[in-house]
Amino acid sequence: MKRILVIEDEYYDIENSFNMMNVRYYHDTLAIDIKKTYQDVLPLDDLNDYDLIVLDISLGNKSNKDGFALLEDIKNYDVDLFFKILIISGSDYVRSKLDTLGYEGIPSLLKPLDYILLHNKIKNIL
Repeated sequence: MKRILVIEDEYYDIENSFNMMNVRYYHDTLAIDIKKTYQDVLPLDDLNDYDLIVLDISLGNKSNKDGFALLEDIKNYDVDLFFKILIISGSDYVRSKLDTLGYEGIPSLLKPLDYILLHNKIKNIL
């Protein structure tokens, strides 16, 4: 069974897209775990347990760090994890900022998420 970690403080906004993708393309076999804040992701060792990490850049007020800071921590921990990260965001500027910071190889999607586009972005990772 493939495991997906979704780091998103407003998962309810994208939940249907993940559920539809899981049912249609994976016959409901994906295990999806949700974390809402940077603190919930610690220790970073646990990221190795996942086949895909979906990271929202804005993690809300309760999070000690945003998605950009988490990416930096992951880079310092294990850059190979970048091969299984998908960035999601509600803002167009995030892609250009990712590229400016040297994360041009990490795929991204704009919210609201379409389950078909979501599948197209992650099928090569899973």
